[in-house]
Parts: sequence; C-alpha cells; structure tokens
Amino acid sequence: MHTNPGYHPVLARLLWPLLAGWLLGSGLQLQQRALFADWSYACLLLLAAVLCALATLRTLAPTARTLIAVAAFSLLAFGVTGLRASIFLRDALDSGLEGHDIAVTGVVAAMPQRNDAGLRFRLEVEAAQLKGREVRLPPSIYLGWYAAMNGNHGAALVGPPAEQPGPVVAGERWQMTVRLKAPHGASNPFGFDYELWLWEQGLQATGYVRAGAKDPPPLRLAQTLWHPVERARQRVRDRIFERVSERQNAGLIAALVVGDQNAIDRADWDVFRATGVAHLMSISGLHITMFAWVAALALGWLWRRSGPLCLWLPAPSAAVIGGVMLASAYAFFSGWGVPSQRTVLMLATVALLRLSGKRWPWPQVWLLTCAVVVMTDPWALLQAGFWLSFVAVGVLFATDSGASLKEKTPGKGVAAQGRVAHVAASVGAGFAAGPPQSETAPLGGSAARVAASVGAMFHEQWVITLALTPLTLLLFGQVSVVGLAANALAIPWVTLVITPLAMLGVLLEPLWDLAALAIAALVWYLKLLAALPFATLTVAQAPWWAGFAGVVGGLLLAMKLPWSLRLAGLPLLLPVLLWQAPRPHEGQFELLAPDIGQGSAVIVRTASHALVYDAGPRFSRESDAGHRVLVPLLRALDLPVDLLVLSHRDSDHTGGALALLTMQSKAQLLSSIEMDDELQALRPVQRCLAGQRWRWDGVDFEVLQPRAGDYDNDGKTNAMSCTLRISNGQRSALLTGDIEQAQEARLVAERVNDLKTDLLLVPHHGSKSSSSAGFLDVVQPRIALVQAGYRNRFNHPAQSVLVRYEKRRIQVIDSPHCGAATWQSEQPQEIKCQRTQGLRYWHHRLP
Repeated sequence: MHTNPGYHPVLARLLWPLLAGWLLGSGLQLQQRALFADWSYACLLLLAAVLCALATLRTLAPTARTLIAVAAFSLLAFGVTGLRASIFLRDALDSGLEGHDIAVTGVVAAMPQRNDAGLRFRLEVEAAQLKGREVRLPPSIYLGWYAAMNGNHGAALVGPPAEQPGPVVAGERWQMTVRLKAPHGASNPFGFDYELWLWEQGLQATGYVRAGAKDPPPLRLAQTLWHPVERARQRVRDRIFERVSERQNAGLIAALVVGDQNAIDRADWDVFRATGVAHLMSISGLHITMFAWVAALALGWLWRRSGPLCLWLPAPSAAVIGGVMLASAYAFFSGWGVPSQRTVLMLATVALLRLSGKRWPWPQVWLLTCAVVVMTDPWALLQAGFWLSFVAVGVLFATDSGASLKEKTPGKGVAAQGRVAHVAASVGAGFAAGPPQSETAPLGGSAARVAASVGAMFHEQWVITLALTPLTLLLFGQVSVVGLAANALAIPWVTLVITPLAMLGVLLEPLWDLAALAIAALVWYLKLLAALPFATLTVAQAPWWAGFAGVVGGLLLAMKLPWSLRLAGLPLLLPVLLWQAPRPHEGQFELLAPDIGQGSAVIVRTASHALVYDAGPRFSRESDAGHRVLVPLLRALDLPVDLLVLSHRDSDHTGGALALLTMQSKAQLLSSIEMDDELQALRPVQRCLAGQRWRWDGVDFEVLQPRAGDYDNDGKTNAMSCTLRISNGQRSALLTGDIEQAQEARLVAERVNDLKTDLLLVPHHGSKSSSSAGFLDVVQPRIALVQAGYRNRFNHPAQSVLVRYEKRRIQVIDSPHCGAATWQSEQPQEIKCQRTQGLRYWHHRLP
C-alpha cells in the first residue's frame, strides 16, 4: 500500500496505458513509408475516441480496459502525428521550381554558419518571383552563399582561400537570386539522415545564392527587429573570435556560450568522440540541467533572505520555477536546438509534478517525461540522443542511484543532488531531485561526506558506462574505453571551470582568455588519452535486438542484485560485442557503392579482404566523403581495408583519401596520382599499371589501364584513370573511373573478348565524353551504376548517354534514386538500394 500522499493508484492505472500507448503509436507512425490521406488519420482519431469511451465501461475486466486504453492512445498518437506530418508537407517545394533562378526577399532567421567555402543560413521567405511571376515557396529555406561561386555551385576547394561573401547578420532583410531544390541528402547504411534533420528543423528546401558576374547582386535591404536573440548570439560569437586568437579554443568557447557546434574543428571532435566527452563540448542537456540546478540553488538561497517573499511563495517552489525559467532562457540563447528543447520540456514536466505536490514512483515520472517529449516532437524517437538520455536516467533510477536521490535523501544538500545531473548528461534527472527540501540544509559538509559524494559520483558514472556501452555500440559501433578516466576530469573541469568562465566572459571579455587556457589544458589531457592504442573499442553495428539484449545485460550487471542474477547479464552482452557483419562466401564478392554525392567511391568485399575504389569528393577544407561517409560506414561494418585504389587525382575521387588512410593504417595505396602528391607523405603510392593482377579468396582482380607509357604524357587526368576488372570466373564487375571515349576504344581494341561484365561503373559519372556505343556493345553490362549528385552542376548523367543505355536495355541505377547501392556476385540480377529499403515519408521521392 502506498503511503505517499501524492500517489493515486487509480490515476496510475490510467497513466500507464496513456503514456505507453502514445509512445507505441508515435513509434509505429514513424515507420510509415508514405503518409495516408488526411481523412484516414481523421478516422483513426474518431476510432480512438470510441475506444476511449469503451475503456471507461466498468462491465469490462480491468485487463481488457487497460488493453483497450493502450490501443486507443496508440491510435490517437498515430493519427495526430500523421496529421502533423501531412500539414507540414503542404508547404513543400513545388518540384517545378527546382533548378530555376528565383528572386527571393526574406529575413535571415538564424545566426549564419561560416566556413572556408562560404556561409550557410536560414531564410524566412517573404516574397518570391520567377521571371516576374509570383511563386509560392516554403516558409523557411536553407541557403548556401559560396565563396568565388561565379554562379556555380562548387567552388574550388584547393589552393588559397577564395574571397568570402560579405557579412550577413540575423534579422537582416535581403533580396537575392537563389536556385533551390527539394531536401535531398545522402542515403547510406548506418548514415546520418540529413533529410530527417531538415524535417525537424522545419526546412523544406535547400539551395544556394546566385552571386556570379551575370547575376543580380544580393542586396541588403534593412535591419529588422526580428530575431533579436539570434542577432545577439552572432555578436557574442564574433566577439569571442576577435578576442581569442587560437581558433580551436575560440570555437569551443563559442560552442559552450552560443551553441555553435560548427565552430569546433573536426580534429577536436575526433578527440572528443574517442575520449567519450563530446556531450560536454557544446550546449547539451547536461549544461542546461546543471544551469537549472545551480540557478535554482542560488535563487532559493536569495529567496530565503526575504521573509515577505517566502510568505508569498515558498522558497523551494520559487527555486524550481526560477530554475526552469532561467534554464529555458539559457537554452533559447544557445540556439534552441532540439536537444535543448527536449531538456527544457523534461525539466518543466518534473517541475510541475513537484509544484503540484505529487510524488510519483520513478517509473511513472520517467515514462511521463518520455511521453511529453514525444508528444511535442515525435521524431525525437529517431535520435540517438533521446535513447541515450532516457536509458541513462532509467538505469540510474532502476539501480537505485537516482531513486535514492529523489525519494530517500531530500535533505542531503547539493552535493548529492547534483550527481545525477553530472552523469545523466542530457536529461533532467539531476533537476528532478530539485533544490534542497530543507531550508537549513548545509552547503558544505565534513570531509567524509565529500569523499562519500565523490565516491557515489564515480559509482554512478560506472553504472552509466556499464549500462550504456551496449547501446552506444548499437548506435555508433564505437565506444570509448578511456571515457571513464576522461569524464572523471572533464565533467567537473568543463562544468565548474570552463563553462562559467566562458559564460561570464560575455560580461568581462578577459575571462575568455582564462577559459582558453583551461580548454588548452583539458585538450592536452584528452589528446594523451586518445593517443592510447586501446582508447576506443570498435565493433560491427549489430541489429536492434542485440543492442536491446546488451542494455538488459548491462542493467543486470549494474543493479543491486545477488551475483548469481547479475552474472546472468554477461551472456546478454555477447551478441552486441561479437556481432559480425555478413561477408561474401569463398569465391564470391560484393560491391557497395555509397551515396557520396558528385564523386566516386566503391567498397569491394570478398570473404576475408576489402578494397576501396576511389574515396569520394571533398566538400570543403573541413569536410569530405571520407570523413562524412566512408569512415563511419567502414567502422559500422568493422571492415579493415587491404587496398585503396585511387583512379586518378581529381578531387571528386581523392577527396576522402586522407581521412580513410588515417583510419585504415594498414591499407596500401594503388593509384595514378603524381609522385609529389600530399598523400605520399602519409602512405607510399604504388603506380597502377595495366597487367597488374592479384587473387583474393577465389576472386581475381586485374588493372586494365593505364599503360606505363601513359605516365610520360601530359594529357587529361581522366585518361590516367586506373580501370579495374573484378571476376570470380562466372560474374564480373568493371570499375572505370573517369575514362573517356579514347580510353574506351583502346580497351575495346585490346580486350574485346573479355570485357563483357555484369556490372559497370558508368565512366565519368555518365558524361557525354564517355560511354561510347562501341564500348557498351562490347561490355554488355546487365546493370550500369552511376555515381552522381542530385541536380549536380554538370548535369550527370547526360540524357544522350542514358539513351544509349536504354537502347541496349541496360538497367541504369543512379545515386539520387537509389542511395547506396549493393550488388552481389551471387545475385547478379539484383541490386539493393538503401533509399528504397530505408524509405520513410519525410524522404525525398524522385520521379
């Protein structure tokens, strides 16, 4: 029997089906490949109302009423989420407007993001015209204004930095000519869902500013009063970079003060991920939770100094309200990102429970906060941060760490109450404990109490690490082995030293210099840990059931149970730790062509070897296909690369090579690139030459071109493309690089009897200069694979080239329609498309 005055058994019986049903219905709706018609969702809402009424009938058994209530709220959530998505899609970009020059007037809605390639910003559209005719655009679009564009998307990425666009400030009204396209991102296994990110941000079109010599120049019309917070954030960020000379330190300070994660260098992100402290290095739920906790503590202390104020409102209630309000203001100033919104919602939910005097058991509080977040943002269920946050809090409560803080030690002071906030790392669990319940609770304590608090903090961090490791491996395929040691110093150092200095620097700029020194010291320590050979554990990303079993296993090990039960968790860890991605059988091979935009990259796997043919494009000096696509994909597959073949030196084929070779320390390099290329410093390059052969697991590899004499000619780089043929004696694939018709003719003349293949990587992305009729007549592929970017500026593949393939009844698969394409020699007539297999209603559909 419950003695808690805030606990109502009847309400509890109603709450469980409501919350569980809402989570279930929202999750099911997110699996839809296409949305229903609006009337279908309306019918579901009507059916949900009928079931709710049925669930109130006392003539039904309690179990039946509960099940009916779960079904009712599942249908309700399914229908509401579907209707929200349908209404949002009504503002989608008209496909007929893609690729046209549109004159747009609008207001810059957020702090622009600048890099070496230019800048990106959000624009709230006020008016748009196409050839003098008014057209309707989505309310908010995402634009790039690239350096040295000359009207074309894709500035040079090598050489000295190009001239940057002029300053763009949040709140300004601009008139500019833009070229738009529907939201379209790379679709890869285990990859980042860019289209989902745009959906959550409310952005329904992307594009770039036309700023070439023949285009009307962009005009700044006025500074409006809109978006004053974004304008203030931008001013603070600019002041940080003006004050702190070291860009890396300035970027970290900007990330902590205004939430600009893009200001952090890629190399630093790699260190933070390897040491498991990435959650500390930008505004996250941890920072907002700690801010709320400290603000509540300070406000409660000040409130208690005034008798009239305490008579008007008790100090604990004032502290809770003030803490949530100040944390909300902090989250708003930091950019109001999705994780920040989620944390504020959770804090507000827990605060309302406390103010109402309710003391619910922790499972109900936990489920309520989950449901509130999902009601507001159903698509949060697809974010890794959502699961890490809620599983972390659930583990703390289930293992009695969080529950003891919340229910058993209300007067133990701030040391105990803050511990969950440290280890929950992006949830409101720390604030759930609230400010001190006793107005006379000591702020300090004996040395023994401090030692006990520190020990408890380390214990809770260990519990979180143990329980979340399987989930982290499931979501990312990698976990930091040194994370416990890194967080032991980083959490208090960032929370108590760096972040306060960074925030106070807004008022007193010299404090930013101190923050930079503190950051430099921390980064030095983290780099030492990251350099250890065992710093990270990488495994193949397992199926969801293996991750679920692993989380249960970690939870059993962490709970205060008899060791006979705790040890039962060990076998549950094995699936996620030992999972191996399926490999081709002996004598078979597989080609995986990732979706890397306008460029080329193919992963070839045999039973025990792997080859990567080309490494995709470079997008900017800080971003390339290797770092963005290939490295995460190879890590998710836990695939060591034996050989990297770079067909030729063009940046759309070599852009990701540096990142890939850095990750794959044992990979050899075969290429036609020059002997003075920068990659030579990282790995000796062996020239590819016609006639080179090797055999892996019953599969033959042969280089068909270039010849040795070709290296003496100063011709086009495309002519030097290393062309690779792969065959197991029954099935074959031909990887051509960017060869043109002259090289195709030479191959036909020399290898007319053995060029026939099952799969052809279309030469030069389908350019008019390649795929000659004579070449196709000899090769006779069943499937032709085109790697090209959506609406790329080269118009690859050319329509005339597609006609040649169509006349010969060759199936053409391109990246924009297919995403990552997988072909197996055991099933030569089939090709698996990631965009089709992982299709959801927010994904772009091409005709």
